[in-house]
Amino acid sequence: MKIGKAQYTQGDNSDTIPFGKHKGEGISEVSDHYLEWMLEQDWAIEKYPKLLEAIGVELTNREEQGGHIDQAGNYEANDLPWEDEQ
Repeated sequence: MKIGKAQYTQGDNSDTIPFGKHKGEGISEVSDHYLEWMLEQDWAIEKYPKLLEAIGVELTNREEQGGHIDQAGNYEANDLPWEDEQ
């Protein structure tokens, strides 16, 4: 299955987790760890292909923006250039 921007269109409820402890939450609110786990689940690939496409886009966007969401739900920036200057 190809995960990419070309196949994902926002607005079709593909950006909301439909089950489990994150049911009803937008993928932009869920930790990287959980989203990465979702991408590894064969059952999810078969049952929620559009959701996994959206997750792939979300994780790519986070990586490009230089940050991530930890398991506690906190946004953390990666390697901020001004932190190294002291």
